[in-house]
Amino acid sequence: MIRQFPSLFSVLVVLLVLWAPLPFGSVTVPFRSLLQGGVWVVLLVGLWTDSKRRLALVERGSAAVWWPFACLVALAALAGLQSVAIPTPIVSLVSPAHVVDGPLAGEPDGALGAGELGGAESSVTASRTHLSWSPDASRIAALGWLTAAAAFLCGSLLGGRQERRTVLAALLAAGCFQVIYGGPRFRTGDPVIWGVTITDPTGRLHGTFVNPNHTAFFLALVVPIALAWFWLAFRYGQEGGSQGARILWISAPVLILLLLFGGVLLTQSRAGLGAVSVVLILLSGLMFKGRRRSTILIGASALGVLLTTVVLRSGEGVVRRLWELQIGADAGSSRFDVYRQVVELWGRFPILGSGLGTFRSAFSARSDASLRGQWWNAHSDWLELAATGGVVALLLVGFGLTRVAVVLWRRRGRYSRQDRAVNFAVLGALVAAALHSLVDFGLAMPANQFALALLVGIGMSPDRHGKRSRAADDPGEVSPSSPPRAA
Repeated sequence: MIRQFPSLFSVLVVLLVLWAPLPFGSVTVPFRSLLQGGVWVVLLVGLWTDSKRRLALVERGSAAVWWPFACLVALAALAGLQSVAIPTPIVSLVSPAHVVDGPLAGEPDGALGAGELGGAESSVTASRTHLSWSPDASRIAALGWLTAAAAFLCGSLLGGRQERRTVLAALLAAGCFQVIYGGPRFRTGDPVIWGVTITDPTGRLHGTFVNPNHTAFFLALVVPIALAWFWLAFRYGQEGGSQGARILWISAPVLILLLLFGGVLLTQSRAGLGAVSVVLILLSGLMFKGRRRSTILIGASALGVLLTTVVLRSGEGVVRRLWELQIGADAGSSRFDVYRQVVELWGRFPILGSGLGTFRSAFSARSDASLRGQWWNAHSDWLELAATGGVVALLLVGFGLTRVAVVLWRRRGRYSRQDRAVNFAVLGALVAAALHSLVDFGLAMPANQFALALLVGIGMSPDRHGKRSRAADDPGEVSPSSPPRAA
């Protein structure tokens, strides 16, 4: 067993957190493969080097981990099943549309060609049929869901408070780096990320992501961590110490919170701004119940940043971005028209979907001619999940999220403040991701998938504290003079 502090496992998790968003959100095949391989290596290191981590998965409270983990594995199994050739009579019984409305039914393949279908394989033969429009894409999706399950398990194995604080601090650092790295390029309009030129006619903040909406998604996951840190510092400041010390304690989380929220604004992502605003209001209500001055302070700060940014950037389109409904003139259709056709695609494959990971090929084949080949994602993770995974995938995700939400809600008032701060951060990240995904596809980025799965895993970490007092769990609870640390 490796006995060192910090542990090898936590160091490797921190390195993954810091690295994942840097290579364009790990979206390219080589970097995605490195991230996925790294997650599995880190998980094996955590299980192999520390027997306490293995025992934690079977101790009391571990059910909170295994139910969401089982849902992620089940989604991977669904994608794997969709990619396997199955006797046609069975497919006709389970999902007749894959036989009568699949890639070889009618003329989509012949009309569009393999390139526009994203390399979809012929899935209908006389004897065997796939439950996926593109078995290769579904196999890739299966690996992605399994990697998310592994990242979730990595988060749940971070049992010590110090380990959790370190990883959450790394997420904060990664979010701040997105704003700091992208800030100069945003100001000068330089369309280069790591030496690669990107197309950016709107002049929005990208960070290290090609799509600024994906940057906003990552920042939306991190903002709740900064807010939880602020709450923790505020509560410690109330218990004692000089006025100067109190100001010093809360200054760091306030500055980071403003930096991150300003970054979300500069991405000009409507989904990101909406999600972060809702989370700020929701968490402020939960954290500062009965403390109206604190809630007003946070609201006023957020409003001040918003108004300042709008005034300074109004000439370059921030206001227009916040209210426009069109994706762009080259898209040829509003987002709502696309959503309508995605729902129609779901209606063709209601139970099992067209195949997880197959949105590009299935939508290109079945959408209006003016949209074929233009939309690689549905710009709504929820609708894309429904169209490609059907009711089965929605039920699995819904069940897993419900279990997570129930555990986080029950733990919101238990144990030490540091533990509650972690719960607040995870709950806020989960709400932000759910809201952002309504009208965007941030979870298409491997870095965002990894960060969200890791955060939820941290929130579901097995309950190892029993019924001990808060003071016994966290000496800082009885030492008002101790400076607060990040959640």
